[in-house]
Amino acid sequence: MGAKKLGVFCGSSFPKDKALVKEVDLFLRELFKTGSFDVVYGGASIGLMGIVADIALKNNRFVYGVMPEFLVKREVDHKSLSDFETCDTMHFRKERMYHLSDAFLILPGGFGTLDEFFEILTWRQLNLHQKPIYLLNAKGFYDHISAHIKVMSKQGLIANSDLELVKVVSVASEIK
Repeated sequence: MGAKKLGVFCGSSFPKDKALVKEVDLFLRELFKTGSFDVVYGGASIGLMGIVADIALKNNRFVYGVMPEFLVKREVDHKSLSDFETCDTMHFRKERMYHLSDAFLILPGGFGTLDEFFEILTWRQLNLHQKPIYLLNAKGFYDHISAHIKVMSKQGLIANSDLELVKVVSVASEIK
């Protein structure tokens, strides 16, 4: 992998809001047509994960999938990836994606995506890495999370400087 490697955390399902899916799709098309990033992601062929892989592959990006063995059938592993590995646990998946990635992009998703986001964000807060973290707030999907992070800061549960550990983005050109 020659380009920067972007770790992408997102859902293996599709949001019900088709306009949200379209906005994520357009964002990814713009991001990957620049050729600046290769992809490290959860390895699925379904949901938003499948969109990430398919768009990156169509733009000749290297796409590396990491999936726990117990999810291979459930999440339907993508058969056309540049490289794919299985692992034993969800925790190892996150750790492996962390080691393979130069930056992280959080797209819409469920509990797993939030777990991945907050773990990588906590590692940054603890100075275990200095890799950029981007949160795509497509159609306001992460408005409540962003607001809650500000509440945590106002309550003194995180430092004001922690607000700078993640960059909320809306256009692909903001990913560096």
